[in-house]
Amino acid sequence: MDYFLHNETLEYEQSIMELGCGWGPASIFCAQHASAKVTGVDRDDEVFPFLEVQAALNEVDVTTKQASFEKLTKKELSNYDILIGADICFWDKLTAIHFNLIKRAFQAGVKEVVIADPGREPFYELAEKCLDFFEESELIDWYSTEPEHFEADILHITNTKKPA
Repeated sequence: MDYFLHNETLEYEQSIMELGCGWGPASIFCAQHASAKVTGVDRDDEVFPFLEVQAALNEVDVTTKQASFEKLTKKELSNYDILIGADICFWDKLTAIHFNLIKRAFQAGVKEVVIADPGREPFYELAEKCLDFFEESELIDWYSTEPEHFEADILHITNTKKPA
């Protein structure tokens, strides 16, 4: 969220999919700060009641979708401008799943992918693959000082190709 406050990734009324949304703090942030149309995706549908309560308390709408990342189709992904995710690279087997999802998303016309991580090895493996494969990708050291000091890395990839 801090990253979005300090750069121009979020544009007004974009369509955003949050991967591994959990209780949806990033989804709610995007809906509040950019009037984004947000869908929170999580494999565990038991998180959605918590997301729905948080969204209601913040007076925003967030659509939810129960799905595993490998099941998201190009057709579904074509409805989004940006994919975001935080702390979703926690198992080695997810590296290939995330990489393939990013490729499918870009083929579907998604414009950007932004993934934040506290520094796990599977995230760095994903970042390395993306930095090698995608023309416009960067790994950014990021820190926030509010509400307290926090450090993470941001993988920001921009789609440079037109949708097929």
